Amino acid sequence: MTLFGTKPRALAASADGRYLYAAVYLSANGTTTVSGEDAVRLGYIPQLDFDDIPFDAIPKQGAIVQRTERGWRDYQQRDWTSAVPFDLPDYDVFVIDTALESPKVVERIRTVGTVLFNMTVQPSSGEIRVSNTEALNLLPYESRLRAKFAHNHITRIHSTPSGGHQVRAVNFEHVQIGRDMKTAHLRNIYQKVGRFNVSGPQVAGYGLLHDGTMGTVVDFLRLDPFFFPGKTQEEKDVTRRLLNSYIMAFDTGMAPAVGRQLTLSSELNEEERRLIHLLMTRAGAGDCDLTAKGWQGAALRGWLYRKDGFDSDRSDEAPLRLEALLSRYLQSGEPITFTCVPPGDGLRSALDRDLDGYRDRDEILAGSDPADSNSMPRPKTPTT
Repeated sequence: MTLFGTKPRALAASADGRYLYAAVYLSANGTTTVSGEDAVRLGYIPQLDFDDIPFDAIPKQGAIVQRTERGWRDYQQRDWTSAVPFDLPDYDVFVIDTALESPKVVERIRTVGTVLFNMTVQPSSGEIRVSNTEALNLLPYESRLRAKFAHNHITRIHSTPSGGHQVRAVNFEHVQIGRDMKTAHLRNIYQKVGRFNVSGPQVAGYGLLHDGTMGTVVDFLRLDPFFFPGKTQEEKDVTRRLLNSYIMAFDTGMAPAVGRQLTLSSELNEEERRLIHLLMTRAGAGDCDLTAKGWQGAALRGWLYRKDGFDSDRSDEAPLRLEALLSRYLQSGEPITFTCVPPGDGLRSALDRDLDGYRDRDEILAGSDPADSNSMPRPKTPTT
């Protein structure tokens, strides 16, 4: 079977298996160019103005035009039909009826996008969804493009009562709220739940977007790019919550203790005591490295839990048991923060930031930089 398009790529089938949908990868968007001579013939003035040269010296300027129901038009909706003596098919998705004795293309769907990627079919509604980019090549010159050359779309294709299809492109770039958005790792979504930009009770999260506007996965899934079955938001929320439960159960590759944190500035209560001993137990089992950080005067000190106690960032100090470490900070009135970091990361986090073999406080006292592995304490000159 021959399909009129460059590199047919994505395939999907209707729920009943009768129709096969084929999307053209490089489907284009029905645009072409017209010459500067045509612009002069049609009486269209140049689109660029130059103040420092005579008007008659400006080069003839053609245009980029697109096929519409009203003929060939440029971005200003000027009519160039007389300058384009041909038609330009724009077939994006082909509908193939496989129930016929000889399967054939029964419909060609247009205006889906310029470059088509993946395609899926919603089983309950039969809606076709195509991820794609829509080129902005109809707009000439940088001042109008503003350094943006394509829209990212998910196009929804609905069946119509007459048997055809209706196309609606959903631009999901607004989700980024004006800046790039990184794809979230499913393994640490649970750490992001929560919002820091609202008042009232909160959990220690920082939201699913750069500005904390999405406090929960369910809120995030209510954005326009996501489609869930149901006629009401309540019905759709059923599936959203199921997906939320799945995401929260996604294997993180680390023990639950990693990331737990406790800051102490007074005597331990029972809950805090149970938590700190739990973190010490998990560190002893190899699930995490338990670090402690706190100020002593003008110095930020670091401690790493090992089987004999907490080693400090000074090599000439003996390890301290938990009670001794807490007593030191309670007497100074400074808080101390315990954190379970990934296994193997404790040495860098607490004792030796640049991993050059010299502990951080030793380097500071010796005049070297604990953050630079090329800066190390000078060996002491032997005395006689």
